[in-house]
Amino acid sequence: RNFTLAETIKLAVDAKNALRDVMGRTRADGRWYPAASVVFTSGLAEGSQVTQGDWKAQVTTMDALRLGEGSGSPWSLDDWHRFAGDQNLVKVSIGEALASPGLQEAFDLLRDYRDAVERDYGRGGLVWIADSEDQQSQVDQALANPVGWFLQAPSGCGKSLLMRDGAARIARSGGIVLFLQAKQYGGSWKALLQREVGLLSPEPISRLARAAGDCAAPITIILDGLNELTEPSDALRGLRALARRYEARLIVTSQQPAPPELSKLAALGFDRPTISLKHRIAQAGSGPLSPSARDALSAAQSGYEAMMIGAIQHDLPRDLPRPHLVDLFIRARLGGSARAGSLALRRLAERLATEVAFSMSLTAFDEFVLSLDLSDAAYEILFATGLLVRRAERISFSHEILQHACAAHALAQKAAAGPETNALLLREKLDQFTPSKY
Repeated sequence: RNFTLAETIKLAVDAKNALRDVMGRTRADGRWYPAASVVFTSGLAEGSQVTQGDWKAQVTTMDALRLGEGSGSPWSLDDWHRFAGDQNLVKVSIGEALASPGLQEAFDLLRDYRDAVERDYGRGGLVWIADSEDQQSQVDQALANPVGWFLQAPSGCGKSLLMRDGAARIARSGGIVLFLQAKQYGGSWKALLQREVGLLSPEPISRLARAAGDCAAPITIILDGLNELTEPSDALRGLRALARRYEARLIVTSQQPAPPELSKLAALGFDRPTISLKHRIAQAGSGPLSPSARDALSAAQSGYEAMMIGAIQHDLPRDLPRPHLVDLFIRARLGGSARAGSLALRRLAERLATEVAFSMSLTAFDEFVLSLDLSDAAYEILFATGLLVRRAERISFSHEILQHACAAHALAQKAAAGPETNALLLREKLDQFTPSKY
């Protein structure tokens, strides 16, 4: 039904009094009362004469509304946050608050999914560090770009961390994010989407997409690591069809320039991190740097290498050859399981290199582990240390630098027995680690 202005003012006052009563039971604050307002969101027609209300409730427009000014409230912002938590209140948009009862279930589904995205991806994104204020500004503008964008940057420059941070920020602003890692692609985007969404929501992707359409929630598809696709042309056709189906914008990262299929996306490029950023990354989790760590950072080519140097700086010898940095880092992470664990990682990297892949199905990985006679403790520590990651039914290295280094070591041993057979494959991996001394 339509309410008269007098009825609307009474509803606002009743709501204010109900809030006052709950606040009084939570924390007594003398005679202080919350304020009430009836707000015309679209303004008033010229010549309108509307009461300004009284001391119980004001009548105003959105432009003239001034929340909290001169209220004399003894409650701080933290007090209000605790109050909202105690009352099990949830943050909703204006559209959600005014939605019909039939859409409430869809809004609830989308809110739960966004919260899951923010929790799952936000943790990784917290450690991303911008190289400069200008770079941070570029990222902010790109995230707001409704068309989508393509980020090109060298290996180890924090593309994946940035994408996780971006996914959390998009979800926080009300968007729906479908986050895909190219290395997990097994030939079907639909299957990959179902696995990824299944990790965050009990609802299928079709239900999530329908709810997003009903509630006018924008969808963003993030593809991280395009260069890790083994057959990019076929995969990109499917990806573009997926974006059209869900009316989604695309955000793609890669080490290589954008292919013709993605040439309409706005371009964003990052160079290798500056020495200042490498120092900040290395110090983020380890504090002041040792002399050997400072020397090593001058030759480090990526932020990921800077992170490894910071993590093992107290065990870092002088003049460490670059390929040995990863091995030292892996062994430090594995601790007492270093021998068996590092061997398993080298064998896994060799297997993936031979198959020209960046991930392995969980079933194939279990069979692979059984063939190595790896103990349960060594198996678990590979994941507990973050060296390997398990996403749905796929297993992969947490970073391509780890995979390339382990593959180079294993293939070098293999090539010694048959150089003609393995020379090309070995050269491809060793090119990732051109000999360089810290």
